[in-house]
Amino acid sequence: MSKKNWIILLIVVTAGLLIICCILAIIFGSFGDKTRTEKPAVEAPKPDKEPGVRTEEPAVEAPEPDTEPALKTEKPPVEAPEPDLGPRGERINGDKWIGCVTKEEYKRLIGYAVDKDEKAFGEALLFGLANGTCTIFKDGEIVYLEDTAFFSGLIQVRRKGEHVKYWTAIEAVSR
Repeated sequence: MSKKNWIILLIVVTAGLLIICCILAIIFGSFGDKTRTEKPAVEAPKPDKEPGVRTEEPAVEAPEPDTEPALKTEKPPVEAPEPDLGPRGERINGDKWIGCVTKEEYKRLIGYAVDKDEKAFGEALLFGLANGTCTIFKDGEIVYLEDTAFFSGLIQVRRKGEHVKYWTAIEAVSR
């Protein structure tokens, strides 16, 4: 193998690993992250004088009269109407959901995730995304329920305007 081919192979492998890392960050990024602490939005003001010492408050000045009318009317923003989902329409609930064309491939990917084998999960998902047998759903995306397998906790959905059907977890959708 020539030096040029080795360099191309190295670039392709590096790009593949970068894509796997990005996908894993998307999928596993917020799971189990309980270490973040929220800061209060507003802190209580600190007293700037000693307790028990009285100081005079500044006099309040009367506001100058306005020449504009006292009431201003603003129109509320107009929201776009919600698209009709239809009788079988559902929405993807969150952005951490994947789907695969076959139940077996979906179960295999979920098995890797349950085993916390990130490398196997990333490679299998990347392979599925590359050959079109798997997908990552977007939050709020409209899908249509095609089939159910309630005892396994899986449903088959298809995206609006597409004919390809994907198996995913039943928790992935909400009406």
